[in-house]
Amino acid sequence: MEARFLAIAGGLVALALAVGEAAPQHAPHDFIERDGRFYVNMNVTLLEDFSLVQEEFCWSWYHLDLGWNDEIDAGWSNVAMGRRGELVPKHPWVFPALSTPFFFAFGLGGLLVFNLLALALAAGGGALFARGALEGARGPTNAAALTASLAFVVGAGVLRYAYNYSVDVALLALWLAGLGAIAQKRGALAGALFAITVCLKPTALMWMPSVLILALAARDKRMVLRALLAGTAVLVLYAAANAWIFGRPWYTGYTRTVIRSGGELVVTDNVNLFGRELLTGLKSNWRWTRTYFAVLLLGAPGLLSLLRRRPWTFLATLVAIVTTEVVFALYVYEGDRFHWPGLSFLIPALAESVRLLGVVLERRGTPRPVLVAAALGAALFGYALFYGPFAVGGAVGDGALARGATLLAAGELDARAQLPEVQLLGEMGWADSTLSLSRYGHWSPRTPLVAAAALAPFGLFGQAGLFL
Repeated sequence: MEARFLAIAGGLVALALAVGEAAPQHAPHDFIERDGRFYVNMNVTLLEDFSLVQEEFCWSWYHLDLGWNDEIDAGWSNVAMGRRGELVPKHPWVFPALSTPFFFAFGLGGLLVFNLLALALAAGGGALFARGALEGARGPTNAAALTASLAFVVGAGVLRYAYNYSVDVALLALWLAGLGAIAQKRGALAGALFAITVCLKPTALMWMPSVLILALAARDKRMVLRALLAGTAVLVLYAAANAWIFGRPWYTGYTRTVIRSGGELVVTDNVNLFGRELLTGLKSNWRWTRTYFAVLLLGAPGLLSLLRRRPWTFLATLVAIVTTEVVFALYVYEGDRFHWPGLSFLIPALAESVRLLGVVLERRGTPRPVLVAAALGAALFGYALFYGPFAVGGAVGDGALARGATLLAAGELDARAQLPEVQLLGEMGWADSTLSLSRYGHWSPRTPLVAAAALAPFGLFGQAGLFL
């Protein structure tokens, strides 16, 4: 299979699953959550005024004494100080600059379209990245690359952000597209894409040593030179824009964040947020990873195989993972989304595990149609088993996945068929809830329908079937 067809296949499958994840949740504009609101503010000012000045949004928070706003920390603030003292975005302006054409064409709904297409781009790039690592190997390399990329992008925690407007989804898309470009030895494209990720979040710099290892391993000096030139050109333009907005080329919104302390405006640097105790942070990182990316553990055999067959890929992966876990262990805020680009280096290892399994089965003379059916079944089962915060350890018990599987097995979609109304009305925090309210008023299990359907045949036999 040619590389472009593999990328297109990955993108289309990911897009279908992402749309399937988002469609049942859809209601007008409620996909805009948390920081998404601040990015929409930038979309508005870019489109209406060709400006990034944010004075019209939440002006009173910073300039008036409202009683509650004497202290506004960097986590609450959404603005930074511009070179003329005006309020400009704290968050990366490059992200809304990329999405504003969709906002112009389709309104707020266009931002959801942008997010879904970004997931498709991520899956296509991940498939090319994995394919490059498997080049020259025996067995079903294309199928393995496609499976590994989809497992990461739409078979793990990333898919939770399908119904969203997320800078982290866009960053992952550009990052995996960049890794795919390196695998295809398209240096200029790779350099530009990686530079844009740095513009989206400066923390992307931590993964550049791993990128350099992969680039040098390709033994193509022209590719490396083109990547450096293209990346430098993008960063020079970004520095010039920051000089115009913030007054210095090396300033960003994160280094000029506006807070209030003692009722006064103060400018602070988000570098100060990297001060958590290392061991505490590492424990928290592991909790996030095992909850949302347990599927990556299946890449352990492949990682060992890459040590022998592709030592530079192994080294790049090791450097990326260690750097990711240490840096974000020190960060005071938590979330698996911060780790996505670093964890994406494990896609080739996961692909190698799938390839090795395919080689073993082919040696035993298993017919290709049976292999395809087995791969599909394994992918669906893995998707169901490892998806989401309630899937790991929740397949058996009272978790969302188990509830969804047993409901479907009984021909129901509304959880009130299993739970008395009084249980639905009890106090329950966001992290503990196993239910979602559909647009039709049904209390549905908080798990993808595909995941529940994959386990529904086992749900016919109750808890014993789900355990099996």
